[in-house]
Amino acid sequence: MDDLPLPPRPIQYYFDEHLRSAVVDYLSAHGVDVLTTYEAGRANQRIDDAAQLAFASAIDRVLVSSDKHFLNPREVPQLLTGQHAGIVRLKYDATTSIGDHARYLRYIAETETMETMFGQIRYFEHIPKGMFPDD
Repeated sequence: MDDLPLPPRPIQYYFDEHLRSAVVDYLSAHGVDVLTTYEAGRANQRIDDAAQLAFASAIDRVLVSSDKHFLNPREVPQLLTGQHAGIVRLKYDATTSIGDHARYLRYIAETETMETMFGQIRYFEHIPKGMFPDD
């Protein structure tokens, strides 16, 4: 019997503690699986970024962070090896809303798989209105 390839796995996110619950609510309403540091019992414990990424990868989830210091390879060695389930780096500024973050993460969830995100880092981009049928 031939070994059939496994079907692609949908994106599953692990949110660090800097992200807003409104983003989780939006994604959940659109069928995207999100686990937060609070739900995982890892919030407010001063767990370093490398350990958070290792945890996310161990449970096969893409880490989502808005921590501007997160992408320092001296602090997060997995960045140099690419041995992680994937990272999405969001940003907060005057031109970016919580809704923009939610839509971007939904876009990734609808266009990527866990396999395509392995070892990848995605940086926030504005997603144009009209991308989704319910825009």
